[in-house]
Amino acid sequence: MGILVPNEVSVAGFGEDSFAVLSRPKLTIVKMNLLQNAVKTVKTLFALMREEAVNAEKERIELILRDSVMVR
Repeated sequence: MGILVPNEVSVAGFGEDSFAVLSRPKLTIVKMNLLQNAVKTVKTLFALMREEAVNAEKERIELILRDSVMVR
C-alpha cells in the first residue's frame, strides 16, 4: 500500500504471537498471558457485581521490540 513501516508508521501487537517473527518487518509485541488476563478480568467483574472488594493486581507484561517500530 506504499506505507513504509517503521519509517512512516509504527506497528505493534498484543499477546504472544508466534507469527510476529514471520512478518516483514518483524512485529513488535507487548507480551502478556492473554488467558490469565481474561480469567482475572472475569473474576474481577463478578466480584464487583457482588459488591466485593477487589485487589488491583499488576499484569506482568514485556515489550519485545522488533523491526516494526522505530526507537528514537
